[in-house]
Amino acid sequence: MTHILEKTQTDVYLDFIGENPSIKIAQRMFERCKPYFVRPVRPKDRQTCCCKYHVEFKTVFKSCMEFRKKLLIENEPNECYSTPVYDSISDVVNATLCEKVDGSHNLQCLKRNCSDCGVKILNFLPCELDVSDTAEFVKWEKFENVNVNVKGNKTIKKLMLVKKESQVGELFSYFRKLIETFPVHQHRATWQNEQFQNLVRNLPEKQCVCVHDFSENYRCSELTEIQSAYFQKTEVSVHVTILHRHALLEYDGVDSSEDFPEIITEQFFVISPDLVHDQYFVHQVRNYIAEYLQSISYSVETMHEFTDGCAAQYKSRHCFGDISQTSDDFGYQHFTRNFFRNFPCKRYL
Repeated sequence: MTHILEKTQTDVYLDFIGENPSIKIAQRMFERCKPYFVRPVRPKDRQTCCCKYHVEFKTVFKSCMEFRKKLLIENEPNECYSTPVYDSISDVVNATLCEKVDGSHNLQCLKRNCSDCGVKILNFLPCELDVSDTAEFVKWEKFENVNVNVKGNKTIKKLMLVKKESQVGELFSYFRKLIETFPVHQHRATWQNEQFQNLVRNLPEKQCVCVHDFSENYRCSELTEIQSAYFQKTEVSVHVTILHRHALLEYDGVDSSEDFPEIITEQFFVISPDLVHDQYFVHQVRNYIAEYLQSISYSVETMHEFTDGCAAQYKSRHCFGDISQTSDDFGYQHFTRNFFRNFPCKRYL
């Protein structure tokens, strides 16, 4: 298994020297001893498009459990028997809900409308809820809108993960606030993903599923570039569509039938110098997809589209006006557009 360094090689070397002062070794020799399966982090190793709720809840949960572990070490275990250290987010969420019925939690419990469960049944130590001047200070992180200076002496608000140091009671109070809404958020994300996967697996004949989203603009680079061109790079828009359809014998080499369905997944990219991501851009993308399906003789009676909730691109009065003409524009008998409310949560499911 490949292991990725979360620190620089210099930081790893300094940590090693600090933990092993009796070992005398130069940094370059230390780096040569690095195993072949350990490598530095690369840009493609970044986890992007993460869900804000999941990332924040994960960081706050980790800080709370680390503080509780420290209390168990400093105090006698029998003093903290009613406040367990949870191993995962699922464990602490399930502790605030009633028992599952037929393999799932009741929706009223997830919405916190049940009188028998909720955050109130979680046990906290008195020192964990202490917000007095004598309370212990802890370091943790949360998302906040921060004023950031940009070019032209302008200030904009940007959502960032901010490091905080406060009384431990503030940390646990914020943890209780997050766990109030997190179960229903996770339930919606799971349910939407299950419905999408079920539709793709059991896609009826003469139907097609498309998942639309814009990628980041791509900055074009020239092979021979003058110095001033570095600040004037040409950008292009990239629209990505994941298309699910039945296989065609003439085109895919295998035939899909009602008894033996064969679903083909394709990636459809549209690259354009138009940098305005609006309903007109999306309409042209949908037109290209309709032309492609006609070119391979794939007859579509029902088109299912899945998108995020971006107003300018997929979810506004202008977008709804565009999709209301779908049958006339592309010849589909039926058309549906579904919005992933928790689109980034898919990586956590």
